[in-house]
Amino acid sequence: GKAMDLSHLNERQQEAVRVPGGRLIILAGPGSGKTRVITTRIAFLNRVHNVPMRKFILVTFTNKAAREMKERVELLVGKRDADLLNMGTFHSVACRFLRQHANLLHLAPTFTIKDSDDTLGIIKEIIKTLKVELPCKPRDVQHWISSVKNLRMPAKLTKTLSSKSRLCDLGRFVQPVYEEYEKQLKQSSALDFDDLLMQAALLFEKHAHVLQPFEHVFVDEWQDTNALQYTLTRLMSWAGNLTVVGDPDQSIYSWRHADAAIFSKLRTEFPDARVIHLEQNYRSSPAILAVSSSVILQDKKREARKVWTSKAGGPRIVGASFQDPESEALAIAMEIERFFRLARGRIPLSQFAVLLRQNSLSRPIEECFSGLGMPYRVVGAAKFFDRVEIKDCIAYLHLVHNPDDSLALQRVYNVPKRHLGDKFWEHVKKESQARSISCFAVFTRLADKSLSIPNVGEKTLQHIAEFVNIVLSLQKSSATAPAAGSPGVPQQGLSMFAFSSPEPAGSILASLLSKISYQEYLQAEYKGDWETRWANVEEFLSMAQRLDLEAQKQQAQNEQQQQDQQQQQQ
Repeated sequence: GKAMDLSHLNERQQEAVRVPGGRLIILAGPGSGKTRVITTRIAFLNRVHNVPMRKFILVTFTNKAAREMKERVELLVGKRDADLLNMGTFHSVACRFLRQHANLLHLAPTFTIKDSDDTLGIIKEIIKTLKVELPCKPRDVQHWISSVKNLRMPAKLTKTLSSKSRLCDLGRFVQPVYEEYEKQLKQSSALDFDDLLMQAALLFEKHAHVLQPFEHVFVDEWQDTNALQYTLTRLMSWAGNLTVVGDPDQSIYSWRHADAAIFSKLRTEFPDARVIHLEQNYRSSPAILAVSSSVILQDKKREARKVWTSKAGGPRIVGASFQDPESEALAIAMEIERFFRLARGRIPLSQFAVLLRQNSLSRPIEECFSGLGMPYRVVGAAKFFDRVEIKDCIAYLHLVHNPDDSLALQRVYNVPKRHLGDKFWEHVKKESQARSISCFAVFTRLADKSLSIPNVGEKTLQHIAEFVNIVLSLQKSSATAPAAGSPGVPQQGLSMFAFSSPEPAGSILASLLSKISYQEYLQAEYKGDWETRWANVEEFLSMAQRLDLEAQKQQAQNEQQQQDQQQQQQ
């Protein structure tokens, strides 16, 4: 291989980059340059040890982190090689394998993915339909189902939960809801987030050959992984080359079943794993490090580590308490104003931030800023993928991609307005259950008049027929063949709507918006802010078009991998 200059890294960072293979645990304190180490290590293995880029799997905690990592890798190895890197969140990596090998698990390759809001809606509907009396809220049921799946427990649970008393207590009540929930997902050819991980684990256990092309696995933010993700990691790293990076002090996702003790578990299972500490902080002042260290040192079970910086000085941290929220808000405003005046305009107000534990705490602060005439903006109000118009587009694309998706159909059968009310939908559901067909199949039979529903007139049937024709025409143009693109999840990406031929997702979405006159619908329905909503839809469309290009690249990469695998087998 070629030589590679590592002089820009400190001694510990260089040590981590140079490890040729095996299992490596990098304990990276805050601001210690872990992203630089991960990306340089991948480039080092590629350039110096001749490991092809397509043999890596890099798992990140968020899709944003994946994009940032890829940009860094591009700078080191060039865009062509960086595009060969298999990367994404656990869910997106799992989804990619499931799309590619769906037949091995008897899954429909066009399966759709239900996000947290979708699954909560399904659970609420089931509770209402079954008329179940529960000692908890629907969100608790959702969490129970997620817990059971992450623990990989069987569908019939009540006899197997003696050691998990809380799950057992709820299980007696939740079991019928859970069984109906699973039944509905299966009927809709849908998976929830936890299913993605469960099914991937099943795929890797039963069909280990699908992992053979991959020899080096990297996992970022290891402290935020849970037991099921640990299992996936262990299965993916079959070749014995695993690099995990994280900081037990920064574990904050226990409510998602994450366990900071996952570091200890890895070291216990693989005692030969090499451990390297990255302790030099490049981000914070000594004052901030001193305070944060004094807090974390109170954890007596924590392994001794010392974070340090070569930086000098920096302002002291100020702590203050107040009698009520209004006094606190006024003090915050006064302090911002004081700094602003001292800086004499050199620091704009956009450089000041007020961080809150929860959104509801913003009210007194907003009122205070408004009263003082201090301009401000609240960041992270409504998430892009949670907006009504975006959810409409996503539901339509789900329906084109998977006509069995009754939840998507329920959202859009009356968007734009087709004079089909809730009672009509209840009749559709009854017919669906009675005939054991999908809700969309009921629509198609209504459209060709081979089935009738009470109080549905000729004009309504015409609306139904138009709706069915739109969906079917888009299905034909899509060829309903999913691309092998980075699969993501509904809030994070569009990839489950990517089609390989003949029409890509962007074209399908553009055609859909035209066929249903969605811009005109927004103008009529949301007179006050329709332009903003339409701008969001246009942004969504451009995202779909960008994904088309990524999907084409990924398709080419997968075909190359398959060819390489066939040549090796020969």
